Amino acid sequence: MKTLYTLALLTLLTTASAEVFISGPRSLTLAAGTSETVQYTLSNTSDAPVRATIFTNDYVQAPNGNLTHVPGKSLSQSLERLMTFPAGGVVVPAKGSVVIPAKINVPTGASGGYWGVVGVDAETAPVKAAGNSVGIHLRYAMVTALEVKDTIKHAVSIANVAQEGGNLLVTFKNAGNAYERLELRMTYQNAAGKAVDDVRPYVILPGTADLTVPIPAGLTPGAYAVFLSAQYAGDAVAEAASTLTVAGR
Repeated sequence: MKTLYTLALLTLLTTASAEVFISGPRSLTLAAGTSETVQYTLSNTSDAPVRATIFTNDYVQAPNGNLTHVPGKSLSQSLERLMTFPAGGVVVPAKGSVVIPAKINVPTGASGGYWGVVGVDAETAPVKAAGNSVGIHLRYAMVTALEVKDTIKHAVSIANVAQEGGNLLVTFKNAGNAYERLELRMTYQNAAGKAVDDVRPYVILPGTADLTVPIPAGLTPGAYAVFLSAQYAGDAVAEAASTLTVAGR
């Protein structure tokens, strides 16, 4: 019977699962010494009201390229240092939305880029089953990147490309001061001239990161030239070329 109670509880929790998403500005440009109010929208796609709270974190990049949340204001370029939200949570109606204002104050003398995770912590109403009362916490998040006008340096390059088994190890260097979203296009061309394209989105923070990029499955065994082109900051491009070998299976 305990198993049946557990299954019933899981079924109820699944049915009552909170579906609250956040949307808002992904990129902003403001001058130093100015302020602006922007809006984030919390949307509830479920059939029940959901209590939700905004949270903010910083975003750091490990040497292997992995991006990780850390507490807000950990970084000097933390967006949370500039942004404030109203205190407390809100109730997002079923099949409805709530707009949350955020005040951004860019201090005089600020320069470069600021970025941070802006998310929503949503909680379902408690569900009772098998004598227990259980709710679910779900988190959805996005990243907002702010650039201080006339102080941004965009400088991304591909420092090295090497094959490691079934992957490419691509070393990116961001010598600028901005949060860079880029589209990496890789063209794999065999000796017969047949080309296969693979396009992937990445984020590169200031510093150096070694990204592990999977080589597409299905390439026929043999030697390949690979051409890499990373487009970022509008029409800026970083390029590199290398070779690799796809082993027979």
